[in-house]
Amino acid sequence: MPTPDPPGRHPSSSRISPFSSADDSIINSKKSRIRKQLIERRNALPPEIINDLSILIQQAVIKSEQFHAAKTIGAYFPVRSEVRTNLLFDEIFKLEKRLALPKVNGHRIDFFRILSLNDQYFVKGRYGIKEPGPLDPADKIDLLVVPGIAFDKEGHRLGYGKGYYDRFLTSEKPIYSIGLCFEFQLLKHVPHGRSDKRLNAVATETGMYHCI
Repeated sequence: MPTPDPPGRHPSSSRISPFSSADDSIINSKKSRIRKQLIERRNALPPEIINDLSILIQQAVIKSEQFHAAKTIGAYFPVRSEVRTNLLFDEIFKLEKRLALPKVNGHRIDFFRILSLNDQYFVKGRYGIKEPGPLDPADKIDLLVVPGIAFDKEGHRLGYGKGYYDRFLTSEKPIYSIGLCFEFQLLKHVPHGRSDKRLNAVATETGMYHCI
């Protein structure tokens, strides 16, 4: 039985753009086509390749000055073929930084601090995926690590269409954000609307691309 998509990562083409309806139709059509192509390509990766490339991607983040300067780091639980985050989690706890993970709250996500990866800190979320229990809200996130389907070197990101991360980045004070992806997910141009938030950087297995 397929695993349901996690918070902020549930494919959808119903996202509303502030552009005209004609612009909406063109942008959403391009987004849907890219989603389908890249999800299929990513899902075709063997597990050992996903794990090996994920290590290189996470190492690029860990080596960054933003990671070392951050006290609280927001991250995510990977699902299916998404870039793994286990090495990041280990390093965050090793360096005694604070880890925060997302929980769906209506049309938005909130982040809660996690003291360990023990199951006692988690509940079954809206999509049947583990989410943190609402025990310890993360008041301030210094670095946000973001999943996605496609990115470009200007920091544009194509997610799963629900807009959770766009709304979170809009509602919070400026947060340094890094998208994690495999190199083939880094495109020359990602179609975007005015409500789509840009990220500061993108990390792939070849290194870190600083965008804004």
